[in-house]
Amino acid sequence: KLDKVIYLQLTSNDDLILLLNSSKLLMYTNHREFFGMHPVKAMHLGCLVLACNDGSSLEQIEHEYSGFLLPAISKVWGAQLQEIICSPD
Repeated sequence: KLDKVIYLQLTSNDDLILLLNSSKLLMYTNHREFFGMHPVKAMHLGCLVLACNDGSSLEQIEHEYSGFLLPAISKVWGAQLQEIICSPD
């Protein structure tokens, strides 16, 4: 269950690691990212990753195994979050 959502833009690497260590999920909304390190760090620290289904995310994330690859459509992201939040696991 997710009980708190925090939206952040830029943060230092140290702050990012601290935040990811206490997080369950990372929404990586960068579209057509060349190579994003945030999803890699998040997965390494045990976070579920939601990312756009393009760019480097296609190489970093296996859909429904190490995260979710989603089109850049807010309703799709909302539905996926709803499913995750309401999941009994």
